[in-house]
Amino acid sequence: MNLVMKKTICGMNIEVYAPSSDFDQVLYVHSLSPAVPDLRCAAVSITGVDWDSQLTPWPATKAFRGGRNFSGNADEHLAAITGSVIPEAESFLGCTARRRIIAGYSLAGLFAVYSLFRTDAFNAAASGSGSFWFDGFADFAESSPLAARSPQVYLSLGNLESRTSNTRLASVGDCTERVKSALESKGACVTYEMNHGGHFDEEEARMERAYHFMGCLL
Repeated sequence: MNLVMKKTICGMNIEVYAPSSDFDQVLYVHSLSPAVPDLRCAAVSITGVDWDSQLTPWPATKAFRGGRNFSGNADEHLAAITGSVIPEAESFLGCTARRRIIAGYSLAGLFAVYSLFRTDAFNAAASGSGSFWFDGFADFAESSPLAARSPQVYLSLGNLESRTSNTRLASVGDCTERVKSALESKGACVTYEMNHGGHFDEEEARMERAYHFMGCLL
């Protein structure tokens, strides 16, 4: 992967990577790991984001003692991505992507799936250990229509993530199952993989598997 553009857009740090071969799809991901192997698609890394604010769909109380409440500004953040980041990145790449994938881990995984309900800009989403325990999100997924048409979705979770004394986080397994079923009922093609370990185990490897399932790896 070759870094071809580095720029601040709407307060976000944007890095655009192009593969050495021809491509017609672009991966948009919050916090693209430098350990990611070569991809067959272009990739746009989005960093410099306030996760508790910009990746959460609506306000909610903090999940951890000493943490911050969630501000719920995902819609504004998504509008900046679709209205500014995508046009500039793809103009620089000289393409209009046939397929756009939005991906992320934890709250960024929640945001990736939320995006499919709010815009048709993406054809696919990859969520590694998505924070589907977030208050009301499973209900939202069950009751809301998808904006994306028949998207491909990859979900993963660690088999120890529900084993916590934090009752909100302990619901993540049940909530992920509900989100999976809701997506499938609305026409999404969903792959759900269970990994070994807790939430903070092998994040890079888990996202690499997500990229594999999305068909992004060489």
